Amino acid sequence: MKHVGRLLNTAICLMPLAASPNAAHPNTDKAHQQSYGKFYKLPFPLQYGRSGHSTDVLEDGRILVAGGAWAELGGENRAEIFDLRRGTTRTLSLPMSTLRSAAAHVRRADGRLMFIGGASDYESALRSSDVYDTKTNTFAAGADMIRDRSGHSAIALADGRIIVIGGTDGTYFHDSIEIWDPRSGKFQEIDSLLTTPRAFHSAILIGEKTIAVIGGESGPSLADPERSSEFLDSIEFLDIATLTTSQFERTMINPRVYHSSTLLADGRILIAGGLKAPARNSESLEILDVGKRTLQDAGSLLHRRALHTLTRLTDGTFLVAGGIEDGQPLKDSEICSFVSSSSLNCSKGARMSMTRWMHSANLLPDGKVLFVGGLSNMPEAGRKTAGPLQTIEIFSP
Repeated sequence: MKHVGRLLNTAICLMPLAASPNAAHPNTDKAHQQSYGKFYKLPFPLQYGRSGHSTDVLEDGRILVAGGAWAELGGENRAEIFDLRRGTTRTLSLPMSTLRSAAAHVRRADGRLMFIGGASDYESALRSSDVYDTKTNTFAAGADMIRDRSGHSAIALADGRIIVIGGTDGTYFHDSIEIWDPRSGKFQEIDSLLTTPRAFHSAILIGEKTIAVIGGESGPSLADPERSSEFLDSIEFLDIATLTTSQFERTMINPRVYHSSTLLADGRILIAGGLKAPARNSESLEILDVGKRTLQDAGSLLHRRALHTLTRLTDGTFLVAGGIEDGQPLKDSEICSFVSSSSLNCSKGARMSMTRWMHSANLLPDGKVLFVGGLSNMPEAGRKTAGPLQTIEIFSP
Protein backbone atom coordinates (compact mmCIF):
# COMPACT_ATOMS: atom_id res chain seq x y z
CA MET A 1 0.00 0.00 0.00
CA LYS A 2 1.33 3.43 -0.85
CA HIS A 3 1.96 6.01 1.85
CA VAL A 4 -1.01 8.18 0.84
CA GLY A 5 -3.30 5.21 1.33
CA ARG A 6 -1.88 4.72 4.82
CA LEU A 7 -3.33 8.05 5.91
CA LEU A 8 -6.63 7.89 4.04
CA ASN A 9 -7.41 4.25 4.74
CA THR A 10 -6.19 4.17 8.32
CA ALA A 11 -8.96 1.81 9.37
CA ILE A 12 -7.19 -0.94 7.45
CA CYS A 13 -3.65 0.01 8.40
CA LEU A 14 -4.01 0.44 12.16
CA MET A 15 -6.66 -2.07 13.21
CA PRO A 16 -5.31 -5.63 13.41
CA LEU A 17 -7.72 -8.23 12.06
CA ALA A 18 -7.87 -9.93 15.45
CA ALA A 19 -9.15 -6.79 17.16
CA SER A 20 -12.85 -7.04 17.93
CA PRO A 21 -14.96 -3.88 17.94
CA ASN A 22 -16.55 -5.12 21.17
CA ALA A 23 -13.39 -6.31 22.88
CA ALA A 24 -13.21 -5.59 26.59
CA HIS A 25 -11.07 -2.69 27.68
CA PRO A 26 -9.52 -2.02 31.09
CA ASN A 27 -11.46 1.26 31.31
CA THR A 28 -14.95 -0.17 31.76
CA ASP A 29 -18.27 1.65 31.79
CA LYS A 30 -18.21 1.49 35.60
CA ALA A 31 -14.94 3.40 35.60
CA HIS A 32 -16.65 6.17 33.65
CA GLN A 33 -19.64 6.66 35.93
CA GLN A 34 -17.89 9.67 37.45
CA SER A 35 -16.09 11.67 34.82
CA TYR A 36 -15.40 15.23 33.80
CA GLY A 37 -17.75 16.96 31.37
CA LYS A 38 -20.35 15.55 29.04
CA PHE A 39 -20.71 14.73 25.35
CA TYR A 40 -24.02 15.09 23.60
CA LYS A 41 -24.80 14.24 19.97
CA LEU A 42 -26.50 16.89 17.87
CA PRO A 43 -29.81 15.88 16.24
CA PHE A 44 -28.74 17.13 12.80
CA PRO A 45 -25.92 15.17 11.11
CA LEU A 46 -23.63 16.10 8.24
CA GLN A 47 -25.00 15.39 4.79
CA TYR A 48 -21.83 13.43 3.97
CA GLY A 49 -19.68 11.25 6.19
CA ARG A 50 -16.14 12.59 6.52
CA SER A 51 -12.70 11.67 7.84
CA GLY A 52 -9.47 13.54 7.24
CA HIS A 53 -11.56 16.66 6.63
CA SER A 54 -11.08 20.30 7.68
CA THR A 55 -13.38 22.15 10.09
CA ASP A 56 -13.36 25.91 10.67
CA VAL A 57 -15.43 28.17 12.89
CA LEU A 58 -16.27 31.19 10.74
CA GLU A 59 -16.50 34.77 11.97
CA ASP A 60 -20.30 34.69 12.05
CA GLY A 61 -20.29 31.54 14.18
CA ARG A 62 -21.22 29.10 11.43
CA ILE A 63 -19.10 26.00 10.84
CA LEU A 64 -17.46 25.07 7.52
CA VAL A 65 -16.66 21.39 6.95
CA ALA A 66 -14.65 20.75 3.78
CA GLY A 67 -13.09 17.79 2.06
CA GLY A 68 -12.38 14.47 3.71
CA ALA A 69 -12.80 10.84 2.72
CA TRP A 70 -16.31 9.54 2.03
CA ALA A 71 -17.55 6.10 0.93
CA GLU A 72 -15.45 4.58 -1.86
CA LEU A 73 -14.29 7.87 -3.36
CA GLY A 74 -11.35 8.44 -1.03
CA GLY A 75 -11.73 12.19 -1.36
CA GLU A 76 -14.63 14.63 -1.23
CA ASN A 77 -14.96 17.90 -3.12
CA ARG A 78 -18.21 19.08 -1.53
CA ALA A 79 -18.27 21.31 1.51
CA GLU A 80 -21.09 22.05 3.86
CA ILE A 81 -21.95 24.67 6.45
CA PHE A 82 -23.93 24.07 9.59
CA ASP A 83 -25.43 26.58 11.93
CA LEU A 84 -25.48 25.52 15.58
CA ARG A 85 -28.05 28.17 16.52
CA ARG A 86 -30.54 27.18 13.85
CA GLY A 87 -29.70 23.49 13.81
CA THR A 88 -29.30 23.35 10.03
CA THR A 89 -26.77 21.94 7.57
CA ARG A 90 -26.48 22.74 3.89
CA THR A 91 -24.11 21.78 1.09
CA LEU A 92 -22.43 24.63 -0.75
CA SER A 93 -23.44 24.83 -4.41
CA LEU A 94 -19.87 25.31 -5.66
CA PRO A 95 -17.51 22.46 -4.68
CA MET A 96 -13.74 22.40 -4.40
CA SER A 97 -11.83 22.15 -7.66
CA THR A 98 -11.03 18.46 -7.01
CA LEU A 99 -11.70 15.58 -4.65
CA ARG A 100 -9.55 16.37 -1.62
CA SER A 101 -8.83 14.64 1.68
CA ALA A 102 -6.14 15.12 4.33
CA ALA A 103 -5.31 18.62 3.05
CA ALA A 104 -3.18 21.03 5.04
CA HIS A 105 -5.28 24.12 5.59
CA VAL A 106 -4.54 27.61 6.92
CA ARG A 107 -6.23 30.99 7.24
CA ARG A 108 -4.51 33.51 4.97
CA ALA A 109 -3.75 37.09 6.01
CA ASP A 110 -6.69 38.26 3.84
CA GLY A 111 -9.08 36.09 5.86
CA ARG A 112 -9.57 33.45 3.18
CA LEU A 113 -9.03 29.76 3.93
CA MET A 114 -6.53 27.84 1.83
CA PHE A 115 -6.65 24.05 1.44
CA ILE A 116 -3.31 22.73 0.20
CA GLY A 117 -2.48 19.35 -1.27
CA GLY A 118 -3.82 16.17 0.29
CA ALA A 119 -5.10 13.27 -1.77
CA SER A 120 -7.84 12.80 -4.35
CA ASP A 121 -8.24 9.08 -3.72
CA TYR A 122 -6.57 6.34 -1.73
CA GLU A 123 -3.36 6.55 -3.75
CA SER A 124 -2.94 9.92 -5.50
CA ALA A 125 -1.36 12.89 -3.72
CA LEU A 126 -2.18 16.40 -4.93
CA ARG A 127 -0.15 19.52 -5.67
CA SER A 128 -3.21 21.72 -6.18
CA SER A 129 -4.90 24.04 -3.70
CA ASP A 130 -8.35 25.54 -3.15
CA VAL A 131 -9.23 28.92 -1.64
CA TYR A 132 -12.47 29.54 0.25
CA ASP A 133 -13.84 33.07 0.46
CA THR A 134 -15.62 33.43 3.80
CA LYS A 135 -17.63 36.43 2.54
CA THR A 136 -19.08 34.85 -0.59
CA ASN A 137 -19.08 31.20 0.61
CA THR A 138 -17.38 30.11 -2.60
CA PHE A 139 -14.31 28.07 -3.56
CA ALA A 140 -11.81 28.94 -6.26
CA ALA A 141 -8.81 26.99 -7.52
CA GLY A 142 -5.57 28.24 -5.95
CA ALA A 143 -1.93 27.94 -6.93
CA ASP A 144 -0.24 24.59 -7.54
CA MET A 145 2.71 23.51 -5.43
CA ILE A 146 5.91 22.33 -7.07
CA ARG A 147 5.37 18.79 -5.75
CA ASP A 148 2.48 16.46 -4.95
CA ARG A 149 2.08 16.34 -1.17
CA SER A 150 0.00 14.48 1.37
CA GLY A 151 0.89 14.03 5.04
CA HIS A 152 2.55 17.46 4.91
CA SER A 153 2.10 20.52 7.15
CA ALA A 154 1.37 24.16 6.38
CA ILE A 155 2.04 27.27 8.49
CA ALA A 156 0.70 30.78 7.78
CA LEU A 157 3.08 33.62 8.72
CA ALA A 158 2.10 37.13 9.82
CA ASP A 159 3.57 38.61 6.62
CA GLY A 160 1.12 36.62 4.48
CA ARG A 161 3.48 33.88 3.35
CA ILE A 162 2.57 30.20 3.79
CA ILE A 163 5.22 27.58 4.43
CA VAL A 164 4.56 23.96 3.37
CA ILE A 165 6.79 21.28 4.88
CA GLY A 166 7.56 17.69 3.88
CA GLY A 167 4.89 15.14 3.04
CA THR A 168 4.81 12.29 0.56
CA ASP A 169 3.79 11.94 -3.08
CA GLY A 170 2.71 8.36 -2.43
CA THR A 171 6.07 6.87 -3.39
CA TYR A 172 8.74 9.15 -1.95
CA PHE A 173 8.99 11.14 1.27
CA HIS A 174 9.87 14.80 0.83
CA ASP A 175 12.66 16.74 2.50
CA SER A 176 11.71 19.83 0.52
CA ILE A 177 9.98 23.00 1.73
CA GLU A 178 7.81 25.34 -0.34
CA ILE A 179 6.63 28.90 0.30
CA TRP A 180 3.52 30.57 -1.13
CA ASP A 181 4.04 34.31 -1.54
CA PRO A 182 0.91 36.52 -1.65
CA ARG A 183 2.70 39.01 -3.91
CA SER A 184 3.26 36.52 -6.71
CA GLY A 185 0.44 34.16 -5.80
CA LYS A 186 2.80 31.25 -6.48
CA PHE A 187 4.63 28.48 -4.61
CA GLN A 188 8.40 28.25 -4.75
CA GLU A 189 10.79 25.73 -3.21
CA ILE A 190 13.49 27.11 -0.92
CA ASP A 191 17.11 25.97 -1.04
CA SER A 192 17.18 24.55 2.49
CA LEU A 193 15.99 20.99 3.01
CA LEU A 194 14.74 19.14 6.04
CA THR A 195 17.50 17.15 7.69
CA THR A 196 15.22 14.10 7.42
CA PRO A 197 12.52 13.47 4.79
CA ARG A 198 9.26 13.18 6.73
CA ALA A 199 5.48 13.02 6.50
CA PHE A 200 2.64 12.66 9.03
CA HIS A 201 4.59 14.90 11.42
CA SER A 202 3.34 17.95 13.33
CA ALA A 203 4.59 21.50 12.85
CA ILE A 204 4.20 24.38 15.32
CA LEU A 205 5.09 28.06 14.80
CA ILE A 206 6.74 29.70 17.81
CA GLY A 207 6.73 33.50 18.02
CA GLU A 208 7.03 34.06 14.24
CA LYS A 209 10.69 33.05 14.58
CA THR A 210 10.88 29.27 14.51
CA ILE A 211 8.87 26.32 13.24
CA ALA A 212 9.33 23.07 15.18
CA VAL A 213 8.84 19.97 12.99
CA ILE A 214 8.10 17.02 15.24
CA GLY A 215 8.21 13.27 14.60
CA GLY A 216 6.49 11.68 11.64
CA GLU A 217 7.48 8.89 9.29
CA SER A 218 10.41 8.69 6.88
CA GLY A 219 11.32 6.40 4.04
CA PRO A 220 12.51 6.38 0.41
CA SER A 221 13.14 9.87 -0.95
CA LEU A 222 14.06 11.30 -4.32
CA ALA A 223 17.65 11.75 -3.13
CA ASP A 224 17.80 8.30 -1.49
CA PRO A 225 15.33 5.86 -3.08
CA GLU A 226 16.75 3.00 -0.98
CA ARG A 227 16.20 4.73 2.36
CA SER A 228 14.51 2.42 4.89
CA SER A 229 11.10 3.28 6.28
CA GLU A 230 11.06 4.33 9.93
CA PHE A 231 8.99 6.12 12.52
CA LEU A 232 10.83 9.21 13.77
CA ASP A 233 11.72 10.34 17.30
CA SER A 234 13.59 13.38 15.98
CA ILE A 235 12.72 17.08 15.96
CA GLU A 236 14.08 19.78 13.71
CA PHE A 237 13.71 23.54 13.45
CA LEU A 238 13.15 25.92 10.57
CA ASP A 239 14.45 29.44 11.21
CA ILE A 240 11.99 31.88 9.62
CA ALA A 241 14.49 34.73 9.18
CA THR A 242 17.17 32.68 7.42
CA LEU A 243 14.99 29.85 6.05
CA THR A 244 17.54 27.31 7.28
CA THR A 245 16.91 24.01 9.06
CA SER A 246 18.71 22.36 11.95
CA GLN A 247 18.31 19.09 13.83
CA PHE A 248 17.50 19.26 17.55
CA GLU A 249 20.21 17.52 19.55
CA ARG A 250 17.73 15.59 21.70
CA THR A 251 15.25 12.93 20.65
CA MET A 252 11.80 12.18 22.02
CA ILE A 253 11.03 9.34 24.45
CA ASN A 254 9.78 7.29 21.52
CA PRO A 255 8.97 7.76 17.83
CA ARG A 256 5.67 9.53 17.11
CA VAL A 257 3.40 9.38 14.05
CA TYR A 258 -0.22 10.64 14.13
CA HIS A 259 0.48 12.34 17.46
CA SER A 260 -0.76 15.74 18.64
CA SER A 261 1.22 18.89 19.40
CA THR A 262 -0.09 22.18 20.74
CA LEU A 263 1.46 25.52 21.59
CA LEU A 264 1.24 26.52 25.26
CA ALA A 265 0.66 30.08 26.46
CA ASP A 266 4.32 30.44 27.48
CA GLY A 267 5.64 29.38 24.05
CA ARG A 268 6.48 25.80 24.93
CA ILE A 269 4.99 22.85 23.00
CA LEU A 270 3.05 19.94 24.52
CA ILE A 271 3.47 16.69 22.57
CA ALA A 272 1.07 13.81 23.23
CA GLY A 273 0.72 10.18 22.17
CA GLY A 274 1.22 8.88 18.67
CA LEU A 275 2.05 5.67 16.88
CA LYS A 276 5.54 4.48 17.87
CA ALA A 277 5.54 1.22 15.87
CA PRO A 278 2.94 -0.59 13.74
CA ALA A 279 -0.17 -1.11 15.93
CA ARG A 280 1.75 0.09 19.01
CA ASN A 281 0.94 3.48 20.47
CA SER A 282 2.52 5.78 23.02
CA GLU A 283 0.95 7.24 26.16
CA SER A 284 3.81 9.63 26.91
CA LEU A 285 3.61 13.41 27.23
CA GLU A 286 6.61 15.65 26.57
CA ILE A 287 7.23 19.38 26.65
CA LEU A 288 9.56 21.01 24.14
CA ASP A 289 11.08 24.39 25.06
CA VAL A 290 12.73 25.76 21.95
CA GLY A 291 14.18 28.82 23.70
CA LYS A 292 15.91 26.75 26.40
CA ARG A 293 16.57 23.84 24.02
CA THR A 294 15.03 21.35 26.43
CA LEU A 295 12.72 18.35 25.99
CA GLN A 296 11.16 17.04 29.20
CA ASP A 297 9.07 14.02 30.16
CA ALA A 298 5.76 15.54 31.30
CA GLY A 299 3.78 12.48 32.41
CA SER A 300 1.46 10.00 30.72
CA LEU A 301 -1.97 9.77 29.17
CA LEU A 302 -4.37 7.21 30.59
CA HIS A 303 -4.61 5.63 27.14
CA ARG A 304 -2.01 4.97 24.46
CA ARG A 305 -3.44 7.07 21.64
CA ALA A 306 -2.84 7.92 18.00
CA LEU A 307 -5.12 9.81 15.58
CA HIS A 308 -6.76 11.48 18.58
CA THR A 309 -7.47 15.16 19.16
CA LEU A 310 -6.03 17.43 21.85
CA THR A 311 -7.87 20.66 22.66
CA ARG A 312 -6.85 23.31 25.18
CA LEU A 313 -9.95 24.35 27.13
CA THR A 314 -10.64 27.85 28.41
CA ASP A 315 -9.68 26.88 31.97
CA GLY A 316 -6.18 25.86 30.83
CA THR A 317 -6.78 22.11 30.94
CA PHE A 318 -6.52 19.82 27.90
CA LEU A 319 -9.20 17.55 26.46
CA VAL A 320 -7.79 14.44 24.76
CA ALA A 321 -10.44 12.45 22.89
CA GLY A 322 -10.86 9.40 20.71
CA GLY A 323 -8.17 7.86 18.55
CA ILE A 324 -6.86 4.31 18.41
CA GLU A 325 -5.04 2.39 21.14
CA ASP A 326 -2.87 -0.43 19.80
CA GLY A 327 -5.49 -1.21 17.13
CA GLN A 328 -8.51 -0.72 19.42
CA PRO A 329 -10.75 2.29 18.59
CA LEU A 330 -11.59 4.55 21.51
CA LYS A 331 -14.63 6.57 22.53
CA ASP A 332 -12.95 7.60 25.79
CA SER A 333 -11.68 11.07 26.63
CA GLU A 334 -9.41 12.35 29.36
CA ILE A 335 -8.66 15.71 30.93
CA CYS A 336 -5.00 16.62 31.51
CA SER A 337 -3.87 19.52 33.67
CA PHE A 338 -0.56 20.86 34.92
CA VAL A 339 0.44 19.87 38.46
CA SER A 340 3.78 21.66 38.10
CA SER A 341 5.44 23.76 35.42
CA SER A 342 6.64 20.64 33.61
CA SER A 343 4.29 17.81 34.63
CA LEU A 344 0.67 16.97 33.85
CA ASN A 345 -1.84 14.65 35.43
CA CYS A 346 -4.65 13.09 33.40
CA SER A 347 -8.03 11.94 34.70
CA LYS A 348 -10.98 10.15 33.13
CA GLY A 349 -13.28 12.22 30.97
CA ALA A 350 -16.70 11.54 29.51
CA ARG A 351 -17.23 9.15 26.62
CA MET A 352 -18.25 10.09 23.11
CA SER A 353 -21.32 8.55 21.52
CA MET A 354 -19.15 6.69 18.98
CA THR A 355 -15.62 5.45 18.67
CA ARG A 356 -13.94 8.12 16.59
CA TRP A 357 -10.55 8.73 14.99
CA MET A 358 -9.35 11.03 12.20
CA HIS A 359 -12.09 13.39 13.41
CA SER A 360 -11.85 17.14 13.99
CA ALA A 361 -12.19 19.04 17.27
CA ASN A 362 -12.73 22.82 17.45
CA LEU A 363 -12.99 25.02 20.52
CA LEU A 364 -16.13 27.17 20.28
CA PRO A 365 -16.46 30.74 21.59
CA ASP A 366 -18.60 29.54 24.51
CA GLY A 367 -15.87 27.17 25.73
CA LYS A 368 -17.48 23.99 24.43
CA VAL A 369 -15.71 21.70 21.92
CA LEU A 370 -17.20 20.63 18.60
CA PHE A 371 -16.42 17.12 17.31
CA VAL A 372 -17.13 16.39 13.64
CA GLY A 373 -16.94 13.19 11.61
CA GLY A 374 -14.03 10.78 11.75
CA LEU A 375 -13.77 7.04 11.24
CA SER A 376 -15.43 4.45 13.45
CA ASN A 377 -15.76 0.68 13.69
CA MET A 378 -19.38 1.20 14.77
CA PRO A 379 -22.10 1.64 12.08
CA GLU A 380 -24.15 4.79 12.53
CA ALA A 381 -27.91 4.57 12.92
CA GLY A 382 -29.49 3.70 9.60
CA ARG A 383 -26.26 2.37 8.06
CA LYS A 384 -25.27 -1.27 7.72
CA THR A 385 -21.51 -0.79 7.68
CA ALA A 386 -19.03 1.36 9.53
CA GLY A 387 -17.17 4.16 7.78
CA PRO A 388 -16.69 7.93 7.75
CA LEU A 389 -19.11 9.45 10.24
CA GLN A 390 -21.88 11.98 9.64
CA THR A 391 -22.49 12.60 13.33
CA ILE A 392 -21.61 15.80 15.18
CA GLU A 393 -21.24 16.03 18.93
CA ILE A 394 -20.43 18.67 21.50
CA PHE A 395 -18.32 18.38 24.65
CA SER A 396 -19.50 20.58 27.48
CA PRO A 397 -16.99 21.00 30.36
